[in-house]
Amino acid sequence: MNDKIQKICQENPYFDFAETVFSTYGKILFSNSYASSFCFLLATFFNVKIGLFALLGNVLANLFAQLLGVHKGYLKAGVFGINGVFTGIAIAQTFILSTKMALIFVLTIFLLTILVIVFLRLFKYWDFPVLTVPFLFAFWAMNLGFFRLKSTEETISEVGSLVTIPYLNDIFEAFSSALFQHNWLSGILVLVGIFLVSRINFFYAIWGFILGLVFYFILNDSLDGFLATSIPLNSILTSLAVGGFFVVHSKENFIFTTYIVLVACFLTGLFDTLLGIYGIPAYVASFNATVILALLALKSDLLPQRKLNIISVPLYLIDNPEAHQKWWQEVLEYEKSQKTVLSLPFWGEWKVTQAHFDSETHKGLDGYALDFKIVDFDDNTYQGLGLNLTDYYCFQRPVSAPADGVIVAVENDIADNPIGTVNKVKNWGNYVIIDHENGEFSEISHFFQGSIKVEEGDKVKRGEILGLCGNSGNSPEPHIHFQLQKGDKVGSETIEGKFSNYIEDKEKIAEGIPTKGSLVKNGSVS
Repeated sequence: MNDKIQKICQENPYFDFAETVFSTYGKILFSNSYASSFCFLLATFFNVKIGLFALLGNVLANLFAQLLGVHKGYLKAGVFGINGVFTGIAIAQTFILSTKMALIFVLTIFLLTILVIVFLRLFKYWDFPVLTVPFLFAFWAMNLGFFRLKSTEETISEVGSLVTIPYLNDIFEAFSSALFQHNWLSGILVLVGIFLVSRINFFYAIWGFILGLVFYFILNDSLDGFLATSIPLNSILTSLAVGGFFVVHSKENFIFTTYIVLVACFLTGLFDTLLGIYGIPAYVASFNATVILALLALKSDLLPQRKLNIISVPLYLIDNPEAHQKWWQEVLEYEKSQKTVLSLPFWGEWKVTQAHFDSETHKGLDGYALDFKIVDFDDNTYQGLGLNLTDYYCFQRPVSAPADGVIVAVENDIADNPIGTVNKVKNWGNYVIIDHENGEFSEISHFFQGSIKVEEGDKVKRGEILGLCGNSGNSPEPHIHFQLQKGDKVGSETIEGKFSNYIEDKEKIAEGIPTKGSLVKNGSVS
């Protein structure tokens, strides 16, 4: 359905503009669903005057933005339309309908459009959403400049009690406040629209309302007057925004959101008091301030998002909470997956003498490591008595780069050990670390002293000779130690490394991990 509509929009600019205006309604409460847009649009029309002004504000804001040459993507994101809708509703509620008011309304929407552009530019650097900050500034300016045209705030008459359960219609009325309404039918449409697109959003809408209710009751020892405050409006919007829209939903974020919503409730009283001095309604001031503060904290370098498991969503990926969870899961799976295509770091056939988590040296953070030696038909690693380094088949054999990359660390001056002795002070011996420029690094150890041909900063290709196999470091006899790791330092945490296109015990392997005791060699180097 959406694909067909998008195709029509591409072919017809008028239909495209109408679609932008219509879809804006869903985005008011963080939804990209047309069903939600319909519910929220209808919810504004329980008072025709308010519904018309909301629609007119939406149309004019998008029209002015289009005439000013604003990129289509910003219009589709709904940022102009959302602020236009809120401005239209607020003006319809606050000012007397007249020719003067109509003129001022148009000028206010134009000012709003300029403010949206300005805030888009200011917030782009921090990857912050504009939210409804432009609406607040534009509406406050109109309030202060044209207070003589103000009337008593518009109210919507009750439609009657829905059921006999006490307070239920009051609960629905609280949710209608998300669209600056005071009508339980509007509240039902708001909840239906939220539920249709996201169960997570629905949960956070309910949770935001409960937190606002509890906060008000604790401070006042009564719920009288709760609906007359802007606490329901700000607590619900803040809970929706932080709970799963701008931040990935998780157990940790649920706790974070709870505190943030309570902060929004606190700031609501502050803004109501300060702005009330000038007779200006605070509306969504605390919602905007709290969400921006929360995102500022999350996107700063001081707060470890990953450690806390509270992950902010980049604005270009904004969708719905379920999609954000899926995105983050894919990020984690990608990070766990191996990105480097590895070849065995040698020429010819070698034996796997130690595998992953196979010995005292291959354990813990160093567990994903492999050791290789060359053996003869009798499975010996040496000829003769094996008393000298030169008796060992792999001694001074070429060691090659397992994949393309940049050399980031080299040790080339450690003496080779006599057979049967080890150097535990210089445990890694002579080594090379290659940065594969994808977050993964290869570390190869125990080179022959002075044999390493590469230096830090050199670029290497798969199969290129790095040096010769030796017996330096913690090595009683010549062998190659290989590990794929997370960092560029010797001894960094290892990760499971699979090799591609190799032969193990005469069987072709497309991708796998060589097993202990098997004979392995590269299939072909590309």
